[in-house]
Amino acid sequence: GMDPARITVVPWGVTPPEVGGERLIDGNYIASLGGEARDYGPLMEAARLLPELKFVVVARPQNLAGLDVPQNVITMVNIPSPDAWNVVAHADMHILSMKSTETPCGIVTLVGAMHLGKPQIVTGAAGILEYAPANEASLAFEEGSGASLAEAIQRIRSEGSLAQRLGQTAEKRAAAKFSEGMTMQFAEDYLLTVADEPYGAAPAPRTS
Repeated sequence: GMDPARITVVPWGVTPPEVGGERLIDGNYIASLGGEARDYGPLMEAARLLPELKFVVVARPQNLAGLDVPQNVITMVNIPSPDAWNVVAHADMHILSMKSTETPCGIVTLVGAMHLGKPQIVTGAAGILEYAPANEASLAFEEGSGASLAEAIQRIRSEGSLAQRLGQTAEKRAAAKFSEGMTMQFAEDYLLTVADEPYGAAPAPRTS
């Protein structure tokens, strides 16, 4: 019975990441960052299928428990946030591998990497794709499938302009829609609509 006009969607505002110090990892590599509800099994499988590539995973120790880590995967755990973002900032691309398409996590990592202009390959969760639409600001791979992930990696590497297009689109979307400034502006506009404002009619909350 609620009037739909009373409902709006406010994206999660994420400040651009602080990237610390000098480059930590030499050469070309593919990064994957995060600890909440992550599934690094498909990444390990993709790494075995692509032994000529280097992968760097920044996670929590429990994320790696029981995994067979190939020789072409570097793992880093419990490192400071600026160092973690340093790894992402200098990577060729970023992978966000979640436990399922229903997992409501990973947004801060996703948007942080968008702010950095990274092409991303993501588990095709609805919440993730709202922020980074498939084939526009990301590529989506099949949940739990290392083969699907490897295919997406190869697509970015083989299609000359794809990485740049995905990264640029993601960076523009993050700046326009998912910054902390946009969240604060929405809150300010909203409070004006419910406050007893003596200076006249308050503006409607912004929805984009």
